[in-house]
Amino acid sequence: MQRDRRRGNRTRTQTYHAETATTKVGKARLGDALESKPGALEAMKKAVEPEPLPRVVEDVPAGEPEASGDAGEGALDGAKPVRRVAKKYSRDEMHARLVKAQGSHAITDAVEAFFFAGYTLEEDDQEGWLQLLEHKDEARVREAIERLRKSFLRKPVRHKPLLSQRLRRIEDNADEPATREAAADLRKSL
Repeated sequence: MQRDRRRGNRTRTQTYHAETATTKVGKARLGDALESKPGALEAMKKAVEPEPLPRVVEDVPAGEPEASGDAGEGALDGAKPVRRVAKKYSRDEMHARLVKAQGSHAITDAVEAFFFAGYTLEEDDQEGWLQLLEHKDEARVREAIERLRKSFLRKPVRHKPLLSQRLRRIEDNADEPATREAAADLRKSL
């Protein structure tokens, strides 16, 4: 039995050293290849980077005739005002983008584009309101909490673990006391 263990350990050790040597050789070859070809590292980075999702709202210079919407606010001196224009997407396409968005910034952009295009979320759309809990504007977050509360009176809670996690995060990190209290009340009622 002792002899088998020793053999096994030797094999593992030999394998480890062989893998380490192979890795070192591979790294050296890669380094040589990158040094001999200028721009190869940048090309590799571009190939590996994920493609950003297309923005649903575009900035369009105010002078363009097809632009519609409100003039941009806060233009710098000498800068042309900018109008926000929503692309022509159906409600279902924009709702799908809203539900699939990940991260606070992407969710905020998707929500604002959805509402800017004139669409509204249905009262019982728990997935959509759940996404709004990640919005940067606490007024939108409070609205989402209230809509979810009303929705739970009519339908059972979906995605309860995710909802509880987001509500707890809002309780801990929200700036406004009203938002923290609303999140705590809803989480306790689950």
